[in-house]
Amino acid sequence: MLNTLYRMQEINSTELNVDRDLYQRKKHMDKVSRIVSVWDERIANEPKVSYRNGKFHVFDGQHTILAREALNNDKPVDILCKVYTGLSAHDEALLFALQMGISSKPSSGERLRANIFGEEAEAIAFCKATTIAGLNIDLRGVRHKGHLGCVSTALKAYRALGEEQYIKAMQIIFDAWGGKSDSLRFEIVKAVTEFVELTGDDFERDKLVKKLSAISPMTIRDKINSDTETPSNKKYAYQIMKVLRGRSKAA
Repeated sequence: MLNTLYRMQEINSTELNVDRDLYQRKKHMDKVSRIVSVWDERIANEPKVSYRNGKFHVFDGQHTILAREALNNDKPVDILCKVYTGLSAHDEALLFALQMGISSKPSSGERLRANIFGEEAEAIAFCKATTIAGLNIDLRGVRHKGHLGCVSTALKAYRALGEEQYIKAMQIIFDAWGGKSDSLRFEIVKAVTEFVELTGDDFERDKLVKKLSAISPMTIRDKINSDTETPSNKKYAYQIMKVLRGRSKAA
């Protein structure tokens, strides 16, 4: 896939397909408006397109395409594209996830969704581990019960802890608060996972779950954010230690 060559080709925008149901992000017209407001043809990027099964599939640049149409009085327009051949839909998804441009860099959830579709091993294992812990990955950035929205924080914890300890940490969060959305904020996930990383198995799990369930996750978050004395690399786990020792009051 990495050695796949491309050719430059003008393609009418009506022929450019965006696979939003598979891995692509949703269309955001506010982003299109921002692109149009600062448009400069000298630095505009060519959309990246995969020619597959007789159709052109866009894996980078859908909002640039929409901006070009907007600049053409909202009418179809011929666009110079980089056209790749020999890519599967999975390959396209993985390339989408690797985008590094400041204006188009996918969010953590968007990258994960694309990597899952592209059957990237770590992404699949991470999602499976999170599900085992009783939670689901939120790939759309919408916070609701039982869905983990802080994908980047959780994925870093998964890599640092390994699968077994990551599941253990996330199960503590689930058992303490039952998947409440406030308990799945990045501060709480970071605090509990770093606590488990620091202590290993050297704590009473059931005791910790019981004490955490008696305190609001928002109280813990507020204490973390207001702590100016504890070193930044310890203050998240420190609040969990305080709860376990009975030194943090419920809200």
